Amino acid sequence: MKKIIYLLSFLVISAFSTVYAVTEQNNYVSFVPEVTNIRYIMQLATFSMNAQDSYAITADQPWGGVINYTSQNNFNVQAGRQASYTVVDWVEQQLQAEGITANQNNAIGNTKTDLFPKELNFAVEGTLTIGWEDNHGNVQTFNCQNVIVAQGHSGTKNNWWVFSNQNNGSSNPKSETLNLNCAGVQMSISAAYSDEFTFQTVSN
Repeated sequence: MKKIIYLLSFLVISAFSTVYAVTEQNNYVSFVPEVTNIRYIMQLATFSMNAQDSYAITADQPWGGVINYTSQNNFNVQAGRQASYTVVDWVEQQLQAEGITANQNNAIGNTKTDLFPKELNFAVEGTLTIGWEDNHGNVQTFNCQNVIVAQGHSGTKNNWWVFSNQNNGSSNPKSETLNLNCAGVQMSISAAYSDEFTFQTVSN
């Protein structure tokens, strides 16, 4: 009798885990301007995929695409959350196709332990548009093409990664910021919280 109870319990738990694992989730990531001496009234962060297939996700996980919100500093990737090394392989292939070394200097994550992800839930490649509007109505926007944004995990928490669209070399130790090329403007990205990055332009 006990064996039957244990078996039924295992089947229920397994079924629940399977259903949960393939559930499409709302995954929000924010980009906040690190601007000094400017009072901004609007923050902007949107993401436009290069093509419909410009993403990677763990096998059998649902994919809903990217949702942008007007005049907000975040966007939403609707997708399942199941980590795998195959998504990391896809990221590395995309970087190498652009002549970018897949190393710690061309990636930044909201984690204090990992220099480069070992597993990822999903990744998307496209144009990251970030900016702000100040209280005088002046708008600053920056289009960063061929940027990869991905979600992984650190311990029991999900975290986010940004991968550069330019080769930042192989300096050691790893820098705490990541440089992007945004239509000729150098942009510095820093990790803030598990689902938030800050950005600022880099002075020449």
